Amino acid sequence: MAKKKSSASDAADEVRVKRFFKVNADTMRAAKRALDRTVSSGDSAAVADARSDLADAVDQVVAPNLTDQFVLIDPFGGVTTKAEMVKNLKTGDFIFNNYKRAQLKVTIVGDAAVTRSVVDLKGDLFRRDVGGKYHEVHCLVKQDDEWRLLTSQMTLITEREKLFPKPAKRPKAPK
Repeated sequence: MAKKKSSASDAADEVRVKRFFKVNADTMRAAKRALDRTVSSGDSAAVADARSDLADAVDQVVAPNLTDQFVLIDPFGGVTTKAEMVKNLKTGDFIFNNYKRAQLKVTIVGDAAVTRSVVDLKGDLFRRDVGGKYHEVHCLVKQDDEWRLLTSQMTLITEREKLFPKPAKRPKAPK
């Protein structure tokens, strides 16, 4: 079992983990907004520059924050590696127009952290609308005193009652 750190150390790591998600999301959101503005302008040179800026944001912010062993398990059972994730973000195969995280819970155990949250997502995955609410679980590890994402898993939140209706009451068996 991992040795328990002081609560002050855990609290500091929890703040760093939460900041990790905010910085990544803010950077990608800004790059995506710039791309959207230039695409709507119709200026092909500006669009090329904005795509280049988006690729730079992925290279400078997202890629370094993923471990080499990173794996995403998407809501549809697909598995995406770090190389595939970086490529898909740069090419626009993964487009997140809106990504609002709520209820972020962080659990720190030594040099590992597990987060869970609810995400309201609007976007496309390989040109298919994947908008909806998702439960998200991430595992991060501390490498060189920085938090990096090891694995992520997303599950679409459905109306549970529609999938699993309550069974009708069974009559009592005769005695």
